[in-house]
Amino acid sequence: MISPDPIPFFYHDVELSIAETAVAALLPHALEAFRTPTKHNGSSEFPVTYVVCNDDRALSVKAQYKCVEVCRSTEGRKGGRDAVEVVTLESGHSPMLSMPGECARIIIESVGGTYQG
Repeated sequence: MISPDPIPFFYHDVELSIAETAVAALLPHALEAFRTPTKHNGSSEFPVTYVVCNDDRALSVKAQYKCVEVCRSTEGRKGGRDAVEVVTLESGHSPMLSMPGECARIIIESVGGTYQG
């Protein structure tokens, strides 16, 4: 997959200097990776917290909730836990760059910790 200008899709809400650094680090990603079945499904074995980004321009909110539903399904969970926590952020596709403190809080709290930010 190639995007001639990834900033509007992935980094529109990220400080420009940080977005440019992120763009410089991007590598090609094969579309086939999205279609190839895997042998190991981590979402069936470990707790899942899915961060829905309400201002994502690369993946629609509808598509993000479809991912959540796959994780919650028997296929996604392989008959395991039904719980998939959903957290929403008012961010674009890369909240780890636009909202690093919020992302840190979500990660820490999802494993039972207390965010000290």
